[in-house]
Amino acid sequence: MFTKKFLPFIILGLVSISVEAFAQGVMVTVRFRKKGSGDVISRTEVAISSTEVAGVGKKVQAAPDGTVTVEAEESALLRFSRFGFKPLEVKVIDLLERAKARLQAEPQEGQIQLKVDIFLEPALGADDTVIVQGKKRPGVSKQIISVEEARRVAPGGDPGQVTKLMPGVQRQAFGSQVVIRGSAPGDSKYYIDDLEVPFIYHGIGQYTVLPTPLIEDVEFSAGGFGAEYGDATGGVIKIRSKKNLVERPTSIYNVNFPIFSSAYHERPVGKDASLSLSIRRSYIDLILPKVLPKDSGLTIAPYFADYVVLYNQDYEDGKGRLISIASTDGLRAVFPGDFSQSEEGTAAFSVFNYYGILGYERTKRLSGDWSLTTTPQVQFFKLNLKIIDSKVKLKVWSIRLPTEFTYRPNPDDKVYVGVDLRADKATAYFDAIRFDRNDPFFDPEEAPREEGSEETTTKGGAAWIAMEKKLGDLLLIPGLRGYYNDQIKKGTVDPRFSARWELNEVHGLKFATGQYSKNPEPGQASQSAGNPDLKFERSIHYVAGLESHWSERWNSDLQLFSKKSWDLVRSDPDKRYINSAELKSYGAEILVRRNMTERLFGWFSYTWSQNRSRESSSQEWTNAEYDQTHVANLAGNYRLTEIWELGGRLNYHTGDTFTQKGNAVYNTNLDKYQARQGGIELFAGRLPDYNELSVFAGRDFLWDTWKMNARFGIEYFWFKRAALGVDYNYDYTKESFLKGVPPIPYLEVQATL
Repeated sequence: MFTKKFLPFIILGLVSISVEAFAQGVMVTVRFRKKGSGDVISRTEVAISSTEVAGVGKKVQAAPDGTVTVEAEESALLRFSRFGFKPLEVKVIDLLERAKARLQAEPQEGQIQLKVDIFLEPALGADDTVIVQGKKRPGVSKQIISVEEARRVAPGGDPGQVTKLMPGVQRQAFGSQVVIRGSAPGDSKYYIDDLEVPFIYHGIGQYTVLPTPLIEDVEFSAGGFGAEYGDATGGVIKIRSKKNLVERPTSIYNVNFPIFSSAYHERPVGKDASLSLSIRRSYIDLILPKVLPKDSGLTIAPYFADYVVLYNQDYEDGKGRLISIASTDGLRAVFPGDFSQSEEGTAAFSVFNYYGILGYERTKRLSGDWSLTTTPQVQFFKLNLKIIDSKVKLKVWSIRLPTEFTYRPNPDDKVYVGVDLRADKATAYFDAIRFDRNDPFFDPEEAPREEGSEETTTKGGAAWIAMEKKLGDLLLIPGLRGYYNDQIKKGTVDPRFSARWELNEVHGLKFATGQYSKNPEPGQASQSAGNPDLKFERSIHYVAGLESHWSERWNSDLQLFSKKSWDLVRSDPDKRYINSAELKSYGAEILVRRNMTERLFGWFSYTWSQNRSRESSSQEWTNAEYDQTHVANLAGNYRLTEIWELGGRLNYHTGDTFTQKGNAVYNTNLDKYQARQGGIELFAGRLPDYNELSVFAGRDFLWDTWKMNARFGIEYFWFKRAALGVDYNYDYTKESFLKGVPPIPYLEVQATL
């Protein structure tokens, strides 16, 4: 029955009363819209019955534009139903009473015509499987997570951060890059669409540079990736932005206390284009200095900001997209230090980095079975670093022109051919102490200083070819990628191969191997400040796995991996840099996933790995810098009702490695103890194991044409704080752990109009 609780779901639009035959009843035109957004709902079913009759009479269905016109007596009852929405019952007489109140007039004899907007509230359906994962280019270690899946379990509801929960990823307390299977963060590549970026996460909270409303899915490759990716020996993370055109103007305002605020707007531009704009700025740098203890001598002010413009356009032969991204991160800190020259005994540290990128992606269907994708892009990167009285300034301009042709001879097979040309111009200035690792009592206060500047221009390119060949249940993906770097005057060719074999409807085997090469950094290979005789850093990957789809709701992915890296660049007192270090990693990973349904979604990931390194082939293998034996993540989300959801994550990982200080001796000239630097086994020490629990609750508030979501929770919760590093007493006889951040409660409010 119709009661007052349904009144908020109905808005009378244009109401007209005309004089015709009363016997014809009331003509009601209804437009169905979604409560909370005002979007049109198509194909809603309308049932007409008499209130005195228990059964349902005539049934009609709304058109694709969400409208339907029915004729009914004043005493009739209208029932509206649509899958995914709560059913609603309305009496025609109540619609008439509301119409009279609006018009402040009595209806005349004859037929009455009403035009009504009815807002249906979304309903929480049965726990049926919802398929949300699209099929992308095949891979062995590749995982593709949709934005809705990622939003439900990722930290802070930020889809890009879902990579933290993937197998093979080691936990980091800070930093804007990712450690994958023991490789250094800089050994992996980061992309937004096909735009190569220095990083995709901010330093504060590791929020993704691309705002959540623009993210379509997240692609993660822990190793064994295809020939289309290069200059990386670790893994690949790619955030894809939305490609579909916007249907109506939408604005989203977000306030996250105590971290940041943001504003986002999207709208159609004509019939074949749309525009999206985003701006975000943190304000924790304004809060932290006021809440830190005054007597600690510590002042810290981290901050970030980003700006994004995305223009999508559809053509008859394909799509075009113009994207511009600007990202800023910084940190200013003052802290106690024995090596400080200030009267207060404090030292200053500041870092500022910025990158701006502009790119245009054009996909075009060519004649026959060919298609073309080009993504010309230009990027500017700036870094200012100051530690005490040491300074480093870096500016880099980069131009890239990746181009890929795709040939599809039949529905099952593909051939990819691509080139990637690039040029970089870097300007560097440095005024810093020179570190000598062979000095057993190296001291920053006594170390010689070095000042200089350099301008470097490098050119290089890569070309690749790969194919997908299907032979029954077997899919073969051979590939080849070649590089050239004019700074070191060297080239290389990396063969790669992967395969998938579908054993049956449940299980599938997969395998990948290949060589991966990485260019030395421009500063490492420069003429004046580096070594131009450096070689490519090399790595070879082996990956084998078993994918199992146990049911519509459950699947698992088990992988074994082994990776050997050599010719890694290290500092050298004579040549500045040499290719001397080696790294070997091996382990096992498993991801057990409960596919997303209307109510429940989550997964469990676990990684066991061993990472060993040595500075040269003449040394013994020791723990690697990024060695965490066990890493486990349990994440889930449950919708209690249509408007309430609960979620959380439980993380565990083995403590980080660190290099302990040697026996200290007293230096009478400096009146202090100095720890021995040389002759110590690297990374032999290990911090305590780390646990972290994060929980949150979210609630939706729905109005007719807009909605608000409130999300509140707590991050970094555990019974003891994480150990992030080691500190020593004055004579280096006692170690103490530097504690991480305490549990941080947060409240985030988002309004969508």
